Formats: sequence, C-alpha cells, structure tokens
Amino acid sequence: MSINIHTIIPPNDSVSEELSLYQRCSGDVRYQSNPSFWRLSEFSTLSFDTYFNVFNYGKWKKYCNLNSLSLKITASGSFKCNVMFASRKRGVITLNQTEIDFKDKSSFTISIDLGNALGSGLIYVELKTNKSIAKVYNLAFSTKSKPKRNASLALIMPTYKREKFVEKNINTIKELKKSLSSEVTIDLVVIDNGKTLSNLENSSAKVIFNKNYGGSGGFARGLIEVLSSKSTYSHIILCDDDIVIEPSIFTRLQSFYSHCISDQIAVSGSMLRLDNKTIQHENGATLNKDAHFIPIKSKINLNNLSALLENDQEVTKAYAGWWFFSASTEVFKELGLPIPVFLKWDDVEFSLRATKRKVKIIDLNGIGVWHEPFENKYSSSTFFYEERNSFIARSIHDADFNYFSMCRRLIKTVLVLSLGYRYDSAQKVIDGTKAALRGYLHLHDTLPDELHSQLISSQKDVAKTITTPKVPKHKLDDTIVMPHLKILSKLTLNGHLLPKFCLRPEESSEHEKIRILEIYDLDYTKCFRSRYVQYTQPSLTSGFIAQRNTARFFGILIQLTVTCITSYKKFPEAKKSYLDNFNKMTSIIFWKKFLKLK
Repeated sequence: MSINIHTIIPPNDSVSEELSLYQRCSGDVRYQSNPSFWRLSEFSTLSFDTYFNVFNYGKWKKYCNLNSLSLKITASGSFKCNVMFASRKRGVITLNQTEIDFKDKSSFTISIDLGNALGSGLIYVELKTNKSIAKVYNLAFSTKSKPKRNASLALIMPTYKREKFVEKNINTIKELKKSLSSEVTIDLVVIDNGKTLSNLENSSAKVIFNKNYGGSGGFARGLIEVLSSKSTYSHIILCDDDIVIEPSIFTRLQSFYSHCISDQIAVSGSMLRLDNKTIQHENGATLNKDAHFIPIKSKINLNNLSALLENDQEVTKAYAGWWFFSASTEVFKELGLPIPVFLKWDDVEFSLRATKRKVKIIDLNGIGVWHEPFENKYSSSTFFYEERNSFIARSIHDADFNYFSMCRRLIKTVLVLSLGYRYDSAQKVIDGTKAALRGYLHLHDTLPDELHSQLISSQKDVAKTITTPKVPKHKLDDTIVMPHLKILSKLTLNGHLLPKFCLRPEESSEHEKIRILEIYDLDYTKCFRSRYVQYTQPSLTSGFIAQRNTARFFGILIQLTVTCITSYKKFPEAKKSYLDNFNKMTSIIFWKKFLKLK
C-alpha cells in the first residue's frame, strides 16, 4: 500500500502572489480553481522545480530511510511526464519519462526509478504537451516505505495584540483541517499575552489568556498546556504570531515526521521576507566569537532551481528561530522550557541546549514562513535584551565565556552604535550588561512586564512610520566612503572631536540632503561630518532620525569604562548563578510559579 507523502500544491493567492514559488510555465498554462486543475495548451510546459513543490529527496532518504517513491497523476489529455532529479554535483537528470494519453479524467501511477538519484538532491515533476491540450487535476508523490508513527502536531503561537495576523492564521488552520483525513491531527494553541482574543476561539484553535511575560512566557505557557494535555501529540511546533503561512507546510511536516526514523530530529523553518516574498531572509544562523549572529543562506532569491539546491545544503546551525521551529514532544520533555528572558535569545539558548544533547536541527525547502523584516521592528529596547540575554545564554553554554570576552563584545557594540549617533541603543546595551551582572536573582525578582514597560517608555531609537513631509524620499545612501575619510573618521571618533564649524553646515533634520542609511547599516563612517542621520528601512516607510551629540557620546564612553571596571569582580558570580539555576528556571515547576498558575 502506498502512502501519500507530498502533494503538488497549486498557487495560493491568499498567501502569496509569487507564482515562481509554486510553478514554472512556458506556453499557455492556466490554473483554475473550483474545480481545481491546470490546463496546458499545445506546446506548453509546466514544471514544479519550485520552493513549495520540490520533493526533498536527499533528506527524506537520509532521515526517513525512504526506499521507494511513486508519482500518482490524475489528468486527461495527452502529455509527457518527466520526473527529474537535481543535485549540485550532477546537475539535472531524468529519472522517468512517461507518455500519458487519457481521453477522459483518469489516474495513473508511475513507479520512479531511484537508481540514479544519488546523494543529496531534489526531485520534481515536469509536464509537456505537444499538439494536444491536457488537464492535470492532481499530482502526488507516495511511498511504500512503512511510517514509524502517525505524527500528530500541536502548534503553539504566543501573541500580543496582533489580532489581524492571529485571526488570519486561525482561519488558515481552520480551512486546512477541513481537508485533512480524520487520522491527521494538527491543533493550534494560541497564548494570548494581551488578553484581546476572547472572540477568536473555535474548534480549530484553543485560546489561553496569559501574563504578558513576552515570547518566552508565551511559549512556556503553551508548552505547559500541550505537555499536560489529555491529547497526545508526537511533535510540537513553536511559531510567531506575525507570520503568513502557506498551509501545506503542516501536511509536509506531518508526513516527514511520520516517517522520520529518529525522535532527535528538529525541523526549523526558514524566514521569508513579507515585503519581498521570494527572498529568504535567513535559514538559521551561526555565532561569531562575540556571539553576534551570522545568518545562514541569507538574501537567497528562491525563484530558481540553483537557489533551491543551495538552500538544500546542510549547514550546522547554532540558532534556529522560533518564528517556526518544530521537534518531537520527547525532545521538549527532555530539554525543558525556555529561559525566562521575555524576548530575544530564548530560541538561541534552546538551540544551543538542543545541539549539546545531540538533537539534529535541519531545514527543508518548502518549510518556511513569511515574516515582517527585522528592520521594521528596530527599537533600542531590543539591545537591552540582546546584551542581557546573550550574557545569560553564554554563561550556561559557553565554557570559554569570560570577563574579557564579555568586555570585548560590550565595547565593540557600544562603540559601533554610539559612533553612529545611536546613543540610546548604546545606552540600552550597557544597561543590559548591568542587569545581567546582577545574576539569576535579577530574572527571578523582576516582573518582566513592568521591566518591558520601563524600557519601551524610555527608548528613543525606534522605527516609526514616516508620514511627515519633512522626511526625504530619495534612495538610501550606499556611497562608498573614501579611505582617507575612513581614517579621519576613526581619528576624530567619527567627528565627535571636531568643532561644529567642521560639520556640513547645510544639513538639518528637515533638509532634503540629510544622510539616509539602512537601519542596520553599522558602517558609522558614512555618518562622518553629518549633523543628522535618518536610519530607515529600504522602502523608506519607517525609521528614525539620529542627531550628533558630543556630550552624550562622551557620557556613554564614561559609562562604558566604569561598567567594564566594576564588572571584573561581579562577572564570575553572575555567570555561576545562571549555570547553577539553569535546570530550575527551565522547569515546569518554576514556570507555573512564575506565571502564577495552579
């Protein structure tokens, strides 16, 4: 008996208008819904070597012991069906070539010869007509390989006052569940930290009110609910609320986990840009020696086969984001709950925890979500969390983390930000370090929602919607700074040592020639001699204006120096406190008390 493991899906306008993520065509090819079919006119080609429709054969073979594969077609008309194998080493190879001629709507199964599908690679279907018209109703890969389990999925989605996103995602799950067989379980648990979703609970989603203890509090509350549920789930998915979902990712994941031979395989979803839907923002990340992120497979345009093959390559990840992360229930039981850090680094720490316990984190083409770009969410308060929480995670997992490596990261980060006039962001980095140096009791005794409110109310560097006419509307400044200006910039602390008359006199916060930089552009030399800098996202729809302030700059340097000196004695005790209390603060007992649950 063959089991369907990968159904070819048609374009889905409700989530993306980008056809290249679903299909590639030449000639006259049209998709019609209700009833659903592709219509191929004479001399047309329809190919599915696309992000959402390639079959990840190499990883299925490696992690699921796949030993047979068939293609079932339901169609009418005359056409040629090619099953192709693509790999980086061998290029594109035809595995099967079949002539099909159906006068009426009929079904046909092709047994795929896998003898030439060697190593890692992708399998896809290509359909071609000659002097005839064809209608294709359904295409699906199936296997006779016996599944290890019937995987059941619990999806945990914390949210805070993002009703429109959550309502759409609940409806997505609702529509998906209508198409599932009774044997497939995919349930959604929404953790409402803002307590604004009282009207959204239905048979497709369970809504639970929770204290606003951030993402980590929301995920912890969801895990407590799922792990103690009467329903038994084989796997758990953690995901953000502000995402757009292609529903097929759940059925693909359910099939993969049903056949996966190990409970120690976690699947992370890639982040696709919501503002440019064929671009992958990242597919996980590694960490450099200062624990700053280096995105994996960043800025890949997923609309061609070579990009999909690059994306298919396995890379060791230090970090898999919780915009979409999944693992077996056994993994979550073994590893425990998130560290209580409100937001930032809860997913990084968990990934480090997982890899130390020999959990393998992989990714698959077609398993990804669209997410608002990080530059749209820039705020100085996040630098507090980045610095404090990275200190905590490194204390727990990095044996080489010491006073000197802490100071190196702190000094570099503060200097880069303050030299670029982002004084408030630099201040939050220092404040985050000071908080971390207070040790575990800082986490235990501080109410996360109150701390977050204080940070939000005090922040100044924050991306806001640009609506005022005084803000310029020309392109980002991508000028390459000349070498002699870079030297002058460094010698004068990026102009902070220069008197005001040496600055560009024509600039003001309302002038059309104000310097404009991308919001995460850290090349502070581009600010040299500017009075004002507008940091913005590429579309220029949100951002903030930073103003050179010499007094503020040197005040930051004094605080930085004092913090480095005074932390010498505090560091060892702080690091030890996080390590000693790690098991405690990731336990269900701790989180139930922290969230004031019965």
